[in-house]
Amino acid sequence: MNTKKNKKKVLIRISYVGDSDSGKDQLREKCFKGESQQDRTNELGVDFSLIDYEFKNILIKFQIWALSVSEKHQIIREKYYAKTAAVILIFDVTKPDTFYNLPNWLEEIWKTAGKLPMVIIGNNKKLREKKKEKKCISFKLANLYAKRISEKIGFEVPYFETSTENCENIDDVLNFLAEILCEKHNLT
Repeated sequence: MNTKKNKKKVLIRISYVGDSDSGKDQLREKCFKGESQQDRTNELGVDFSLIDYEFKNILIKFQIWALSVSEKHQIIREKYYAKTAAVILIFDVTKPDTFYNLPNWLEEIWKTAGKLPMVIIGNNKKLREKKKEKKCISFKLANLYAKRISEKIGFEVPYFETSTENCENIDDVLNFLAEILCEKHNLT
């Protein structure tokens, strides 16, 4: 029997990026639960959460880096991108500007770190369902965008939707990242 003592332990750093009005901070606080380190965000432009996650025979500690969107922190973001294993891109499905700015985030990441494994998350799914407005970003459009990114970089970039109300699909996000990164680094 494989106990926790006998399991491999690995730290995986994830950059968590998107516009400030994407709801990413609220989503991280509610859905990416774990030990949070927020005391120096304004000074350093980053805070992070530590999430323990078990995948197959591996104990993963995800270090989720929430990076500041402030222009003054761009150099700091770039230093963190260079040390990251994967990216979580966030936008708000009820705020189209946050979706249409994703290419700018991708360009910044690719310029510094190259093409990394990533997922795209559409936040506030429940709010879109309540609003029923045409101005919202549809699942179909966002999923198509993720497929185009997948084709461009040569590996799967899945699209997930969630809401801070229920944190739907967050475990699927972590499972995907665990699987692809463990496979990439021959950990399984």
